[in-house]
Amino acid sequence: MKEMIRRNKLPLYFALTLLIGWTPWVMERGYVVFAAPTISALIMAYLTEGRDGLRAIWTRLTSWRASPLFWVVALLMPALTSILALGTHFLVGGTLPSFPLANNPVMMALTFVMFLIPWQSSAFMEEVGFRGYALEEVQKKWGPLKGTLVLGFFFGAWLLPEFFRAGSAQQALGIEYYPWFIITEMGFSIIMTWVYNKSQKSSLISGVVMHAAMNF
Repeated sequence: MKEMIRRNKLPLYFALTLLIGWTPWVMERGYVVFAAPTISALIMAYLTEGRDGLRAIWTRLTSWRASPLFWVVALLMPALTSILALGTHFLVGGTLPSFPLANNPVMMALTFVMFLIPWQSSAFMEEVGFRGYALEEVQKKWGPLKGTLVLGFFFGAWLLPEFFRAGSAQQALGIEYYPWFIITEMGFSIIMTWVYNKSQKSSLISGVVMHAAMNF
């Protein structure tokens, strides 16, 4: 049984994440469970590697000693990408949205900190699983690029329920944007993998911090 789980740990991980994450939505009793990727990772790591598997996830999550370059990339790359997109939108005749926090740097800093608090941060709840467990496994199986594209596709696709939840950022985009949302998450995943591999496999930097910066 244990060997069968090991051979199929990635399909089982993805399936378990959807089962845990989508069940409330499918049953019309809630929306996506953001902690599902991490819950699934902890289960799969323990079933296949025991305490060593859990210890590996913890080590990646608490790894913060890396070149300042990777901290800068994790913190600023999402913002620079958004600025480039908004600039392009403006140049082709679009209007820019308002930025109510732009004139209040203290509130901006506090808002970002809120995005990092584990019990309310979707970045933390997802990335302990995605970059703390799944990224290492997909790279072992398919290599950095193909593995990243597989994980990046799932990273975007698994949030389908959010496109139907009233008030969510994804619902505001519209379901017609769903394919582009997946492609965007695949692109970000390539950068996240690069940071992960160059920062001594830190899911803290490449996952939690960078994802929080993306949400911010």
